[in-house]
Amino acid sequence: MAEVTPHYRAELHPEWTLSKVTDVLGRQVKLVGQLMVDNDHLGGNDNCAASDADTGSCWRRTVWELHPVIRFYVCDSDSLCDENSSHWKKLEE
Repeated sequence: MAEVTPHYRAELHPEWTLSKVTDVLGRQVKLVGQLMVDNDHLGGNDNCAASDADTGSCWRRTVWELHPVIRFYVCDSDSLCDENSSHWKKLEE
């Protein structure tokens, strides 16, 4: 899970618009940010990885998330980009 924090985006990446993000749906993306645990979702009702997970109602694969996202890249190749590919382009380009 990743979260683009509204105040961070507005201040530092105003070009990350809803239409630009919508345009890359279904494409390979690479996000950079701080990895953290979201304690608000530790229970099995939210966290499908929890030992007490209610697999019928949990909606998060894990409590780990990138928050905030500080860089957003899109693979501009027809094949998959590896980590160091030259085909990663910034969303704002």
